[in-house]
Amino acid sequence: DRSSAASDVYKRQMHIGVLLNIPTIAIVSGGEYNSYCHYPEKYNKNLLTISSDDKSCYNCGWDCVYKKPDNTPFPCLSSISVEDAISSIIIWPKMKQLIDIE
Repeated sequence: DRSSAASDVYKRQMHIGVLLNIPTIAIVSGGEYNSYCHYPEKYNKNLLTISSDDKSCYNCGWDCVYKKPDNTPFPCLSSISVEDAISSIIIWPKMKQLIDIE
């Protein structure tokens, strides 16, 4: 049996889902965004990346100018709300196909 969809908070499942051509949802940060979120076009149709709207500091190499020293999450992750993630998922055409929303 094969999965109909995959979701991920770590990169490895995202890569596997994309390579197996399974619709994949990934909530991603900005530290190394360009190094792991850009696939050849034939794979992008099955990948939904959810990220912060403010990408001005993306690809910082985890040398975040906005990070507080108190072990709080990186702002590029903590700024993604549950509501924004759900909204992105609901309007994603692949999700509509999977759950037959019209």
